Amino acid sequence: PHTVALSDIFLETADGIRMESLDFAEKHVPATHGKPASTEITTDELDLATLIQMTKYLPLSAEQRKMLNDFSPSGELNHFTLRWEGQYPDLVSYQLNGKVRNLSMSAVAARSARAATANAPAQAAIPAIPGFKNLTGGVSANEHGGSLELDSDTATLNLPSYFPKSSWNFDALKLLANWSFATRDEFAFGIEKMDFSLGGISVSLSG
Repeated sequence: PHTVALSDIFLETADGIRMESLDFAEKHVPATHGKPASTEITTDELDLATLIQMTKYLPLSAEQRKMLNDFSPSGELNHFTLRWEGQYPDLVSYQLNGKVRNLSMSAVAARSARAATANAPAQAAIPAIPGFKNLTGGVSANEHGGSLELDSDTATLNLPSYFPKSSWNFDALKLLANWSFATRDEFAFGIEKMDFSLGGISVSLSG
């Protein structure tokens, strides 16, 4: 196992990429005796676009590089924690919690459940993860569901696995909602309150 912690660090590459006041911690425990590996990452503030630019200089694992490549994130994380068990993309579980600002991420396809083998534990199905652009607010989620509170301008949601219209471009979006995944193909989404502008139309909903 290993733990890495950086506090109030300034980084600048030879080609002028800068990352200021970096607070970041990672804890990794390797797989042992049929128990999956686990990784936890926490940050007080992290600019993801700058992180992507700096990946060629950072000592990231192949797993972490693939995760960044698949999700292609940009925006800012604040007081954010991300945990997962297993070796990406074959995750057993995941959990995330924190604040985001102007967050964008590519959609990721669902993964079927896998039975246990002699060398690996059983893996639950991972539902399709929607893509989005320019989301601001708070989020808490795991492989079973989650909740979010958004207050975003010009936001886009990409939901090709769940709705006939795959992309929704909002002029403004405020949302208090939760969701759950009953099975790989069943997605339940509950809206407590939603105010949005879309194509010149303003709508207010409450559950």
